[in-house]
Formats: sequence, C-alpha cells, structure tokens
Amino acid sequence: YCRINIKMVKIINRYIFKELSISFSIGLLIFTFTLLMDKIRRLTELVINKGVPLSSILELILYILPSFFAVTIPMAVLLSVLVTFSRLSADNEITAIRASGMSLYGILAPVITLSLIGVILTTYIMISLLPLGNQAFKTLLFNIVRTRASVGIEAGVFNDTFEGLVIYVKEMSHSRELQEVFISDVRNPNEPYTIVAKKGAFISDQSNLRVVLKLWDGSIHSQSKDAASYNRAQFNSYDLQLDIDKNLAGEIKVPKGSREMTLSELWEKIEGYKREGKNYYIWLVDFHKKFSIPFACLTFGIIGPPLGLLTKKSGRLGGFAISIGVILVYYIFISTGENLSSEGKIHPFFAMWTPNIIFIIIGLFLFDRASKSTGSRTMKMIYNYYDSIFSKFNKRFKRET
Repeated sequence: YCRINIKMVKIINRYIFKELSISFSIGLLIFTFTLLMDKIRRLTELVINKGVPLSSILELILYILPSFFAVTIPMAVLLSVLVTFSRLSADNEITAIRASGMSLYGILAPVITLSLIGVILTTYIMISLLPLGNQAFKTLLFNIVRTRASVGIEAGVFNDTFEGLVIYVKEMSHSRELQEVFISDVRNPNEPYTIVAKKGAFISDQSNLRVVLKLWDGSIHSQSKDAASYNRAQFNSYDLQLDIDKNLAGEIKVPKGSREMTLSELWEKIEGYKREGKNYYIWLVDFHKKFSIPFACLTFGIIGPPLGLLTKKSGRLGGFAISIGVILVYYIFISTGENLSSEGKIHPFFAMWTPNIIFIIIGLFLFDRASKSTGSRTMKMIYNYYDSIFSKFNKRFKRET
C-alpha cells in the first residue's frame, strides 16, 4: 500500500509540474513580449530612420533581455501557479486528489520546485547576466554611434546624422579627415552657436563610451537672444562631444548606474558613501533588490495556490486576472519602499523585504485554511465572495467574446 501511495504521489506531482511548466512558459513569453513591444517599436524606428543594421538591432534585443527576465520570471511563476490551481479546482481535480487521501500540502512539491528554479534563475540574472547585458548594450550602442559618425557624413551635403547638429563638410579625404567644416549646434535651444573650422576628425573615446569630433584652426560664433551682442572665439583645437546619450540612446534608453554594477562594485560604492558620510541607502536598496526580487518567486509560489483555489469557477481567466492584481500590489509595495528608503525614512532591508514577508504570511494563512475541508465560517464567506465575483466576470467575458 505504501509503494502504491508513493507511486501515486509521484504521478500526481509530475502531472502538476507539467501543468505548471506549460503555464510558466506561456506566461514568460507573454509578459516578456509585452515589455519588449515598446522597445521593438523604437528599435524598428532605428532600422527605418537611422539606418542601423538589423543584426545590431537583434544584438541590442539580446542584451536587454536579462533586464526583462529579472521581472517576468517571478510574474510567470505566479501566473503559472494561479492558472494551474484554478484549472485543477475548476475541473474538480483538487477534490479528486483530496479524496484519494492527499492533502493540499502533499501537492506543494512541484510548486516549490518551480519556485526554487525561478529563484535560482532570477538570482543568476540579477547578479551576473544583468550587469553584463547592460554593459554590452552600452558598448554596442557606442559602436553604432561611432560607425555612424565616421560613415554617415558625406562631403558637400548638410548632414543631420546627430540630433541637434547640422554638419557640412566641403571635402573628405580617404582617411575620413574632414576639410572646411561648418557646424550648427542647436542641442541647447537657449544657447545655439555655429562652429567653423579648417579641419576635423572623429575620435573614439572607448573608456567613456563617447565619440568626439576633433576640430582644428577655427572659430565659434554665438549671438544673444535679443541680438544685442555677438560673440566670436578663435581656437587652435576644439573637442565637440557627441555623447551616445544624446543620439541613439534617445531612441533606446541606456541602462545606467547600479543596474550595471556587480555585487562587489555595489558594496564598494556603499562603503565609499559610508566613509564620506553620504546617504548610502540608494545603493543599499539596489543591493537588497538583487536578492529580494528573485525571492519573490518563492513568495508567489506560496501565495499562489490558495489564491488559485479562490478562482475555481472562472478557471484560467480568473487566475490571470488575479495574478495581474497581485503583481501590481507587490511592485507598488516595492516602489514605495524604494522611494522611502532613498529618502532615508526606512532601512533598505525593510523596504525591499517587507512585501515578501507580508505576502508569505498571507499565503501561509490562506493555504492553511484552504487545506482544511471544514474551514472557518469567515474563510468560507471569503471564498464564496471571490467565487461569485470571478464567476460573474467569466460569464460576462464569454458573452462579449
């Protein structure tokens, strides 16, 4: 009997894990694609309007994927658990499992397994892949700008390759040296000016990820708004900075700061701010976030099953709806805590970990009540209330579709 029971438990756990895996994969695809849609639109504009090669666009997408996966993996875990338990409950499979002698605690193994896989994957992404991806993104973006800077300029044509700049070159040598250069710089509308130079050349500054247009033997001309004064300054050499943040990065926001840092770099930053007596909470928040966000996979794995049982009458649709609500509430908690901590009002540990603690306590309480066939009257009222809401929502959705 013991062997048969163990075999049955293994079959049920494999069955549930398969259901969870399918829902997780679909959820991860949907959430990631949803977040990517805006970026894809902007990247497509680069191909059409800026002449950026498609291969470079695909590389940029590859490099920004870790920043999306860090968010969408926990979301997909919650969605898969909610949808799976909603479906099992709607088809009375949970009832059949409990009738066979297994409690709800007995089928938690596949949920915990998926949650731990999510924790491991998201932690690896937050600690390793995210800093590498963001840095590679900036480097590739710089290389695109550098290539466009040296190739996009044509002699005898007014070139507007760079936003806010109009560059005219009379001649260009085979070595890409510019002769008789005229530049109109209106990047700052309040202080426009014109540059005239005999020679120029594009120089790459790899360490600072920027391109510099080096000019020789020229002058800078500017005029006040009221045209009351006119200024002219001569120079032997002048560096016109073409920062990537003001070019392609305007189309694709370049990730900056703590997201590019490894754990050791973040900790070094924290210690440096401590020694200088500065507010180091802004960095400590990001340090804790690299662990609290991955841990959300386990948090969602705990609160997901009882919430999934609440939506048994609406099945997958109810599970999807309530997962969006839970995710929204969770990230509101995280954002609020981050803002309060950055202002020094609460410690970063509590700011980043309190949402996980609260959700776990709620999840354990609801699961304990749901696992008892004779729950309290209050819990029965809660379950009946949510059942009625999602049942009406599901019926209305079916009529409209």
